Amino acid sequence: ESQPFLEAIRQVGLEQGPENCCYIHVVLVPYISGSDEYKSKPAQHSCKELQGMGIAPNIIVLRADGPVGNDIKRKISMFCNVRPDCVIENLTMPSLYECPLMLETAGLTNVVARQLHLQTPPTDLTEWKELISRIATRSKTCTIALVGKYVKLHDAYLSVMESLYHAGFENESKVNIKWVDSEHLVDQNCCAEELGDADGIIVPGGFGDRGIEGMIQAAQYARENHVPYFGICLGMQIMVMEYARNVLGYADANSSEFTPEGHHNVIDLMPDQQGVETKGGTMRLGKYPCTITPGTRMAECYGTLNIDERHRHRYEFNNEFRAEFEEKGLVIAGTSPDGRLVEAVEIPGRDFHLGAQFHPEFKSRPNRAHPLFKGFIAAALKYQSEHTPTDHPMSLGE
Repeated sequence: ESQPFLEAIRQVGLEQGPENCCYIHVVLVPYISGSDEYKSKPAQHSCKELQGMGIAPNIIVLRADGPVGNDIKRKISMFCNVRPDCVIENLTMPSLYECPLMLETAGLTNVVARQLHLQTPPTDLTEWKELISRIATRSKTCTIALVGKYVKLHDAYLSVMESLYHAGFENESKVNIKWVDSEHLVDQNCCAEELGDADGIIVPGGFGDRGIEGMIQAAQYARENHVPYFGICLGMQIMVMEYARNVLGYADANSSEFTPEGHHNVIDLMPDQQGVETKGGTMRLGKYPCTITPGTRMAECYGTLNIDERHRHRYEFNNEFRAEFEEKGLVIAGTSPDGRLVEAVEIPGRDFHLGAQFHPEFKSRPNRAHPLFKGFIAAALKYQSEHTPTDHPMSLGE
């Protein structure tokens, strides 16, 4: 399956010349506990295979749980035909974010710059070291319930998961994620049992109608028990549907994605999307500007009223119900600059109960947490501090 890609990088190396191309081969170095040794044979074999395809690795990165030792590194250097300092260890670290410091210490950047004849200034990892220090000195812990339909495959929510961790770094907190399958949330009693020990609830994006009713139950539980809530894309639409059902009184409120003929589809295609047969042509993709409503929690998080965020969705907030939502207390926290598209909604008077139509997780960084995630974790920590175990909604449900 990888043959076309290997052939492509072989051709690139030939076309650009050896001084403009650097092949870095990452190999697993297995540890045999019975003989207490690391084995270099897999690395030698894979390098031989690559060389047979016309690709000669310039640098070999050894993936191992612990230091492999100088003897193994020398053997790989000799039999894989690379310089000794081009054999770099990539060890298992306590935190993923410690890896750049480890690779820098091992000399990876120096040998890459030498191979490509780059004149680079000395590496400055001061900011990254400060990040590692913040990670190591976290003194608080909070639990976030992630309610979704793909929770059996955690990587489906990897960006959201890492964004929660980034926000924890800046709030001096570890973030424990509790994975909750929305299909299990059939009523409020189930929500109390599954979500009762959570300091915050997040409902991320997704497509299709499976698990939707459970997400709506989770949004209702968060609203009625004042648990911090963060809805992203589909999660924002879930928040709107729940509000329409239980505050506006439309028991059949839904999205036209799930009930095309519904009478109260508070989430719908925009008029100019109607009748488009190719669904891909109706998706809103990429970066769009957003104007934030002054005085909202969203404005407080961002510290500005004009932002740009990335989108990946098809259905929008239905403007036919917009005035009615606002009359019943829902705040339109962000719109497109022309006011036509609703980008974010929130419930006022809460530390954090917000839904965003865009995907803030796409712009979160380890050393620069996204403002909404940062605000959400801060609210979760505040909620935790204000609720003792005996005050917890779960104990009331029991």
